[in-house]
Amino acid sequence: MNKSLRPRQIRFSWTAVGGMGLTILLITLGVYVSDAASSVYAAVFRYLYLVPIILMAFNAGLGPGMAVSMSSTALLLPLVANSVVSTGLSAKTVELLVAIVILNLVAYLIGVIAGPQRRQKELYSTLDQLSDLFSKELRLEELLDIVLTQAREILDAQRGEILLCRQGDGQLEIAVNHGLNASQIMMLNQAAGKGTRLGQWLLARNASFLSNDLQSDPRYEWWVEELGEPPRSLIATPLRRGHTPFGLICLFDKAEGSFTDDDLRLLEAIASKSEIAIENARLYTLTDEALAQRLEELSAIEEIDRELSAMLDLQRVIDLVLERAISATGAEAGLVGLCDMNGRTMELLAQHGYTGDLPLKWSVESGIIGRVARTGQPALVPDVTQDPDYVPTIEGIRSQMTVPILREDMVIGVLNLESPKPEAFTWEDLRFVVHLSEHAAIAIENARLFEDERRQAQELALINEISRT
Repeated sequence: MNKSLRPRQIRFSWTAVGGMGLTILLITLGVYVSDAASSVYAAVFRYLYLVPIILMAFNAGLGPGMAVSMSSTALLLPLVANSVVSTGLSAKTVELLVAIVILNLVAYLIGVIAGPQRRQKELYSTLDQLSDLFSKELRLEELLDIVLTQAREILDAQRGEILLCRQGDGQLEIAVNHGLNASQIMMLNQAAGKGTRLGQWLLARNASFLSNDLQSDPRYEWWVEELGEPPRSLIATPLRRGHTPFGLICLFDKAEGSFTDDDLRLLEAIASKSEIAIENARLYTLTDEALAQRLEELSAIEEIDRELSAMLDLQRVIDLVLERAISATGAEAGLVGLCDMNGRTMELLAQHGYTGDLPLKWSVESGIIGRVARTGQPALVPDVTQDPDYVPTIEGIRSQMTVPILREDMVIGVLNLESPKPEAFTWEDLRFVVHLSEHAAIAIENARLFEDERRQAQELALINEISRT
């Protein structure tokens, strides 16, 4: 988008400059000719300079307008000097000096008054361009980059970023950044959960923010020295779904001067225009990722099925199920226990990640594992310190997921996973492990039947051998 817009802007600028130069040249020619002829129209020609001055100040701003006015009035200085030498401080000399003052004063007033209107026009143009782009199918990263680029250009910010809330823990992470490289962005995202950050405070506050002395704000933390000089100023506004914020647009370090309240209002307008498109693209991305994850899960389950169907050794089946569950969820520790015939105790058959000695058998009357074994309902516990049934097994564990292994609606075992991270397991993890346990139940039952038959065959063979002797 920006690459296609910039050439048009450059061509317009050079055309405008060329037109202004030609106009000033013609006016200057008229001024000097009429002055040499002592024409009554000499004053009219001098004030014709107002045309390019007003046009430039109105369309390009105070700086370019003053540049044109000073260039134009500089062309009048030879006339002033000649008038002073010839007639002294005559009426003609005063008239020329007044014209110079008026021309510069008009440039200043038009530049100041028209500035907000010009910026409003630029904003509307930007918003219209964004609307045209939002009607197209864009990936989330492309959309965020376009929004940030346009916000930086119209507000003249040296760098900026858009942060979005992570799924699951709600922590802000950088989705797109202008000013840092990929490794630096990764450093900041990895540090997102440490300490208090200004971003999380802004998200909770759910309001826009402006600071031109950012380094003195105690809420702001610049995580890594290798990132370079920290920003001096910031304007930020939340991205909202309804009234609920789901991200932030942040701009740092205005190229010239400081950020103003008008800048903040412009950023709010850009955010308001972009929110729906960003949220839709985000949901589409999440749906696409969820579909890919679902296909990956089905592929994994299919592979596990093939491996389980080829196994009739119960211990190997249990070990494989536990290994796949830990690998898929990122759990720190896990175990599989099988219920005895009366369903009152469980026997440990496999474990991983537990540092101490676990009991080989335990009652189902206590603990989250016992609750799952009794009720047949899975448990997803984001914070074990808030669950009264939790029985510590490893120091520092914060979250737990326990799934029953069911065969014909009867609990035959339990698959338990634990992690030191709060909210480590998601509903998608739970769905996958439940699906895994359903397939594992069949393999476990088949392995049990095979072992029973093999044991019975060994017993019959032993009886026959004894009877022959």
